[in-house]
Amino acid sequence: MTRTLPPGRCVGTPGGSLTPSASFVANPQVAAMGRRGEEATARVLDPWWSRPGGVAVFHDVSIPGSPANIDHVVVAGNRVWLIDSKCWKPAFYIRVGARAYRGWRRFRPAEKHVLDMAHDRLREHFARQGVAARFAPSTVVVWPSHDDAPLRVWALRRMPGARVVGPTRFAALARRRCREAGDPQVCSVLTPLVKGPR
Repeated sequence: MTRTLPPGRCVGTPGGSLTPSASFVANPQVAAMGRRGEEATARVLDPWWSRPGGVAVFHDVSIPGSPANIDHVVVAGNRVWLIDSKCWKPAFYIRVGARAYRGWRRFRPAEKHVLDMAHDRLREHFARQGVAARFAPSTVVVWPSHDDAPLRVWALRRMPGARVVGPTRFAALARRRCREAGDPQVCSVLTPLVKGPR
């Protein structure tokens, strides 16, 4: 008799913290745009957790010891992949040294250190829990806020602690990294960190 593997799991709501009244967003339009980016990333990840023996996906995960969150965490085997979603205006983005630019204007949102801090805090959190987890390189996926013009992030390359990719490259990364069922011990450490309903 052939054993059928159960599907992976998905915990949390993409964009769950991005409500119109959230104190950390500039206005309701910014919240809606951010939520749109997180939902687009979730749609790319959906086929990978819903198939038999799929990965585990966690949305809107608290960073231990910080008020910030991680938009998405994928667990494949005992490997943890941190993903941040952005929804930015179509333009040409570039990094020159430590500075990021949208066109010719400085673009400070691409200089934030959230993912490298999240990586360090989560690594420490797993160590305190006595659970072995390996970390894949973190990723920032940038979605266009509209389709009137091209979005080009190839020259931005990196944000602190993460590689920056557009939608097509992100889909290719997901195909490569989402090949194993999520390790139950690793998942048990992440589940309590998910904000909102589980």
